[in-house]
Amino acid sequence: MVYTNTKTGASFETECEISGGDWQADKPKPTAKAKAKVPEKSDEKEE
Repeated sequence: MVYTNTKTGASFETECEISGGDWQADKPKPTAKAKAKVPEKSDEKEE
């Protein structure tokens, strides 16, 4: 999660939950996951 200080504009990323002060959690940016194409296996032997 990325947190930004509302007074100073400073930001940092952490796995911990931050509370108090002027820190505000930023909304996570959506990420696009690309699927890798895997060739299908064939039981037929090529000669």
